Amino acid sequence: MALSPGGLLALSASGSLGKLETFSRWRGLPYARRRVKPVQPDTLAQQDYQAIFRWVSSLWVHMGGSFRDGFTRGTVTRNEHDRLAFLQANLHALAGKTDLADLVFSRRWLRGQDATSLTVTPGAGSLTVQAHTYPLPAGWLNLLAVIWLIRDQDPRQPINWQRNIAGYIGPPFTHTFAGLTPGTLYRAGAFFYVEPTPSTFGYGASASGSGTPL
Repeated sequence: MALSPGGLLALSASGSLGKLETFSRWRGLPYARRRVKPVQPDTLAQQDYQAIFRWVSSLWVHMGGSFRDGFTRGTVTRNEHDRLAFLQANLHALAGKTDLADLVFSRRWLRGQDATSLTVTPGAGSLTVQAHTYPLPAGWLNLLAVIWLIRDQDPRQPINWQRNIAGYIGPPFTHTFAGLTPGTLYRAGAFFYVEPTPSTFGYGASASGSGTPL
């Protein structure tokens, strides 16, 4: 064994030593790193995750306005980014799924009031969606619903942009979506905005349902 005060890198080596180490310089300083063979992971599970990630990201980009409020306005008071919160919630919810039944429209933020269920009534080329929740606590103000509709699909496939939004609807929290494709399954979702006091607000967790226009 020999001891060199300067060490191996003092020799200003470059290139690779067998298939083990690579030597070079960065900003005038010598360095060594383990030589690795580049690999592009491509398992079925990774393909599934990547496809859903693309779909959810595209949905967030193109569905603006009140659709985003359940995440955008709620994350203002948290150390979170709205888009990342939306991605995290839906990547988990849609993993391994072939439809949008578990799509998350909103989480509970602050003193929010959750949607409990939806009633979806089919009509001729239309769906009427009514959102339901539990009674508003005494003294709470301005309970409003955000309702939206999207054509059902496998989230691994390119996104189908037949979608509709109805923002901030008062009682009875009902909206009719017209111009839909008869015989096609749609997913509906809704969440509630509430003001417990004049200076505070909250968003509740979403509920979802489905229906097929006549």
